[in-house]
Amino acid sequence: GPLPGSVVPTHIQHCFFVQELEDSHHFNQALLLEVRQKLSAEMVEQALSAILSHHDALRLRFTRVGAGWQQLNAGPEGTFSLQREDLSGLEASAQLAAIEKVAAKAQASLGLEHGPLMRAVLFDLGPERSGRLLWVIHHLAIDGVSWRVLIEDLETLCRQLLHGEAVALPPKSTSYKAWADRLLELARSEALALELPYWLSEARGHVRPLPRDKDGGENTIG
Repeated sequence: GPLPGSVVPTHIQHCFFVQELEDSHHFNQALLLEVRQKLSAEMVEQALSAILSHHDALRLRFTRVGAGWQQLNAGPEGTFSLQREDLSGLEASAQLAAIEKVAAKAQASLGLEHGPLMRAVLFDLGPERSGRLLWVIHHLAIDGVSWRVLIEDLETLCRQLLHGEAVALPPKSTSYKAWADRLLELARSEALALELPYWLSEARGHVRPLPRDKDGGENTIG
């Protein structure tokens, strides 16, 4: 069942917070899915509500405490609120612009302290075009691997609802809280401490740089 309460921040989460980003709430991953079957907004909302209840990490909340941050799992919050956008009266080019505008606003609307960490928008593009589902989740709670799990869950739930079946996901596996605790336990373990001399040895500090084609080039990836 739901697992509310304190959760130890993982190392990668700590690395995020020490950056002190100006808009730390606006650091997310998002998918724009094509909805090929006619799913009612109520059906999608019900499926996303079940996902929010099933996956504790989607209900994380973060509070600044002194120089650090405290992480909590909020309890189930009831029905997930799905945003609906009817763009059926617009031309295709105008629909694209409207989707981009709504998507930008949705991605900037996440909240670390009070939530939500997840937003979703269902776009109606008219009877002749497949709909779109924008799904936005803060990067503190999502990565590339996690999306595969959530998409499979969404498909499972929508299929169940389409066939009038009871909404049910597979049993929960190891919780995010338990995984974070085990990471901290490992980091503080004697076994890991014994590896420090190897990783911090002087020989490892003097490594020839990899060859490169050009010297002095700017790093313009940003």
